[in-house]
Amino acid sequence: MNDRENNHIMTNHPEISVIIPVCNTEKFLPACIESVCGQTLRNLDIILIDDGSTDASGEICDRYAAKDDRIRVFHTKNQGHYLARGLAVEKARERGSGYIGFVDSDDWIEPGMYEAMLEKAREADADVVECGYSIDYPDHHTKWTPEAGTFGQTEALCRLLGSDNAHDFFWNKLWKTGCFDSFAFPDARAYMDACITYRIYTGQQTFVSLDEVFYHYRQTTGSIIHSHDIRLLNQWRANKDKFEFINGRMKEMLPPERWEAIREKQLVKCVYAIGRNWTWWNGHTAGEKKENRHYLKEMAAFLRTHTAFFGEASWPASLRCTACLGKFPNRLSTSIAWAMNQRVRKRNNTNYFAS
Repeated sequence: MNDRENNHIMTNHPEISVIIPVCNTEKFLPACIESVCGQTLRNLDIILIDDGSTDASGEICDRYAAKDDRIRVFHTKNQGHYLARGLAVEKARERGSGYIGFVDSDDWIEPGMYEAMLEKAREADADVVECGYSIDYPDHHTKWTPEAGTFGQTEALCRLLGSDNAHDFFWNKLWKTGCFDSFAFPDARAYMDACITYRIYTGQQTFVSLDEVFYHYRQTTGSIIHSHDIRLLNQWRANKDKFEFINGRMKEMLPPERWEAIREKQLVKCVYAIGRNWTWWNGHTAGEKKENRHYLKEMAAFLRTHTAFFGEASWPASLRCTACLGKFPNRLSTSIAWAMNQRVRKRNNTNYFAS
């Protein structure tokens, strides 16, 4: 690994290490870094992991590090943002940071974000603090805020897995550094916050939610949530893993009626993920299809085990079609799903399974 670390040594341990994985985001990176450097909480350790960028991102990182001695830069070969996060967590531990925050390099944060979150973390001795966020599109934005409060482990997991009062994202949270003591980031490229966050939650005790919007999640045309390529398989795997956790461990934690509701909600997410893969399958290359065909069989087995032949009567037509077609992992079923999606897209200018 080829890295360059800023040699500044803080007289005290930083209160928060802010981790920014960077890969080819030169257009948005300056605004991201400036929003972190401009925090009202000054005692920060800012870690930039240049994950094999081929544009000017690495040079931008170095330029900002030369101006602000709180910034440390590490240049690595491309390994994906999760392994980049793992490297940065180790660097934060070495510096002695009490808490860790994550910011994606094409996003930005409000000036008071980490001061407000750290204050709440200390008041409650919280392991995790979550805040609201804004989804920023080029021409508009939408906001999401959680219900404010302090919660124990079981309630936090229920909020995360069974309601809209918490989300899987790493970046709208402040984490105690100890959250990662027995955790290793996976070698994964997309959709994986959904199968990581709840696993970390199971080892923590106290969670705080703030009903304030501090994080700005920038939407660009290259975002994975707008993509329809082979990475959709990661969406399926993440949702299946979460369903298996709910179906097993969470059943022992909750009253039956609450567990059933959470399980049903996650089952719908699994079927939705299968639907996206099925309706876009014929758009993949022959090599991708051959390499990943076993996942179609895995999805079909899941549907046969957990859903009625035509799904549930309360489900929308698209999910009921998936429950049926998805049980037959063959060329005919994927061709029908592809044709249905193309027809709906042409008629409504949207996808059969809209994200």
